[in-house]
Amino acid sequence: MNTTKIGKETTPLLELKNVTKVFGHTVALNEMNFTVCPGEIVGLIGSNGAGKSTLMKVITGVYSPTSGSITNEAKEVNAKQYNATEAKKRGIACAYQELSLCTNLNTYENFAISHMDHSPVGSRGWRKHALSFAQEKIDEIFPDSGIDLKMPVSSLKLAQRQMVEISKAASADGLKLLILDEPTSSLTSDRIEQLHASMRSLCKQGVAIIYISHKLDEIDRICDRITVMKAGANILSADMDEITPQQLIEIMGGKAAGQKAKAQERPDTPVVLQISHLETTALHDINLDVRQGEIVGISGLAGSGQKELLLAIFEAQRKKFQKTVTMSTRASFVSGDRNTEGVFPFWNIADNTLVSSYEQVSKRGVLLKQKMRTLAQFWYDKLKFRAAGIDDDITSLSGGNQQKALIARGICADAGIIILNDSTCGVDLETKQEIYHLLDEARSQGKTVIWHSTEDLEMEQCDRVVVMGGGSIIGVRVQLKQPIRAQLKSPN
Repeated sequence: MNTTKIGKETTPLLELKNVTKVFGHTVALNEMNFTVCPGEIVGLIGSNGAGKSTLMKVITGVYSPTSGSITNEAKEVNAKQYNATEAKKRGIACAYQELSLCTNLNTYENFAISHMDHSPVGSRGWRKHALSFAQEKIDEIFPDSGIDLKMPVSSLKLAQRQMVEISKAASADGLKLLILDEPTSSLTSDRIEQLHASMRSLCKQGVAIIYISHKLDEIDRICDRITVMKAGANILSADMDEITPQQLIEIMGGKAAGQKAKAQERPDTPVVLQISHLETTALHDINLDVRQGEIVGISGLAGSGQKELLLAIFEAQRKKFQKTVTMSTRASFVSGDRNTEGVFPFWNIADNTLVSSYEQVSKRGVLLKQKMRTLAQFWYDKLKFRAAGIDDDITSLSGGNQQKALIARGICADAGIIILNDSTCGVDLETKQEIYHLLDEARSQGKTVIWHSTEDLEMEQCDRVVVMGGGSIIGVRVQLKQPIRAQLKSPN
């Protein structure tokens, strides 16, 4: 945990009092109170849909509050005149979870957008300066990132894009408040340590940081204070040394599950997936048998071939790799990158959930509307979506609830193998517990789950864990299935 302490006499950098934001009939913020002081890190947590993203957009000027007051450095801000440009002038920057990069531009051009001379003529040699500036800012936070600044952002891996997003926000002119929204969702442990070290350095310079994360171990390790949101309101603000991690879990609605019994070893259970000497440009001599009703974890350091293996399994049903990958059932694929590989943004919740299940709700090629609505409503009720109904746009849901829709899509599809590629990324603790329960249900129904996660603790949910390195399988561990305890360290 960061040991920097803020004296009670310190003037807040930013203070929100009784801020309410209403969208139609939806109250996104309900008399929200929030304070952050110079040189401190405030952790902001809450379930998906608690209002965290709306609060950030009010602070950054994207949304104007319906009511309430905003005070910046002891001076009240005119809410009607406060916008994104005004927030930038006040030194407020945000690295968004959904990423705000222009993917058609290269990395250094994304930096230049915020810093270059936008006059009609511009300045000579701006590209050379922008390239040097971007490299310097990325290296300050993520040394040896390996990012080619001249490549289009669209060609970067998700973790690299996240590093660019964070570095770009931290490079803002006159930075006084940096907001990090789920900044480590795609980062490896070494990159997380680099980020945290940079955050501590910024705090010593007087920069305030708002740190939004569902990873409570990181909140416990890096933050000075914590604010918990629920239903758009502040339900708790406390110093980190005044509250235990277990109390936070209980406040957020987390429940400690009992230990699960070890999966029954049934050598007579049929093999549904057999991989023999699979070779691709990224995979080397992969050999693996997976049985019906197993949950198999795919682990290892980032970039070791996990995603490539999952895609090879999924593509095998289209007769690709037919000499090396044999499947006796269909497979469904659920991605953690919901923006580019998941949701159909112009569709509603029902259609996003059922897009892989049309064979179940059709007859002779004709979709049966009532059958579609019945199945969509079943999953809507089962997953407890926070929306008005199945006809709501998928984009009206919070990120975590969108992810639940994708997982429901994978489970309700007529497939015997469910492939999950880091699909709980950015999902809150309570929602994760619901997802774990769904996977156990699918397993009990004879479905097989193949699951890659960047969170090592999630591998405790699996019957077997396959460890990868350099595109090869370097180990397989059979284990006792246990619940995810809390995704945080036990209090000392």
